[in-house]
Amino acid sequence: MRRIICRYSYVMLTVAAMALAGCEKRADAPPLVLKAPDPAEFRAKVGWRTEPVVFNGKRYDVAWRRTVPGSFVVRISSPGRRLGSTKEDERIMREVAGAAIRHFNCKSSQRARVTLMRAVRGRWEMLVRCR
Repeated sequence: MRRIICRYSYVMLTVAAMALAGCEKRADAPPLVLKAPDPAEFRAKVGWRTEPVVFNGKRYDVAWRRTVPGSFVVRISSPGRRLGSTKEDERIMREVAGAAIRHFNCKSSQRARVTLMRAVRGRWEMLVRCR
């Protein structure tokens, strides 16, 4: 009986060795490399981005940052002058923010929609979503 068990163990060892030999690394397979994200790259993606926008002959500085996918906090200011808080100013700021976010961030079939906005100390702040 002992002799049979020893014989089977040699057979099992041989089968296991042959199976492992078939699993050796292929030369054409690319190596698996896991790379941690660069913190500076992450900060650059979540930080503020500013672009100059000319609308009706006036220059505006539009700054935005991504809050959640498809949503952006937008600040609009104008160098050298304070922005008003009338209904006409609100309409212009809505168009400027929508055009800037649509151009720089939304996919080609999406539109930018201003959901919240307020005038603060001569500039406008708003929440814009791509839809």
